[in-house]
Amino acid sequence: LWTLVNSRHSVISTSSQIMFCVFFGQKQTLLCILDCVAHLLKIPEEVENAFFERTIKAFTWVSHDSENGQLICKTLKDVMIPVLHDLRTKAMEELELTCHCSHVP
Repeated sequence: LWTLVNSRHSVISTSSQIMFCVFFGQKQTLLCILDCVAHLLKIPEEVENAFFERTIKAFTWVSHDSENGQLICKTLKDVMIPVLHDLRTKAMEELELTCHCSHVP
């Protein structure tokens, strides 16, 4: 999966470029990745933060330490966190509907 994500070769440096890329092509890939992580249900905060940093770097080729890196990372993280939490809520609801065991996480 990371090989697919890392296959992007262009560097994205402005918020308009981020939005262009997210809305034209990578949106479905990003949603798929977020959905996979959402189905892990609860993960430690440091793992979630590492996931966001790695995903953002893979999609944008921008390091958190670069010139615009902090702004780009913050912008994308601010967008992805609510999406992940919404997908996680839906995943938990699906589990409650399909799980017939006595112990539901």
